[in-house]
Amino acid sequence: MKTTIGDRSRSASMTSFTKDILPKFRPEDIGCMRSMGVRFADPNWMTDPGGDADYPDYANARRVFAKLQDGSMPPDGAWSSEWLAAYEAWIADGFNP
Repeated sequence: MKTTIGDRSRSASMTSFTKDILPKFRPEDIGCMRSMGVRFADPNWMTDPGGDADYPDYANARRVFAKLQDGSMPPDGAWSSEWLAAYEAWIADGFNP
């Protein structure tokens, strides 16, 4: 099933954080970053629409993406281009939980 939102056609099975993004974070990544206030395992935190001085909206998710994209996270090696594309699709689909 497809729906049209504005001029963009979207599949009914859009990318979601819980289904498509969360499984990409390893338990050790989640534990390490939790001590720094980054809550990968919390869909509410990752999909919080609030902004900050650096990002106008969804600051938590956008900050995580910036770190993934520049390769500084995770510390032992960058995500693959396919995983980054999945994260970008999640953003484009509206940060669905």
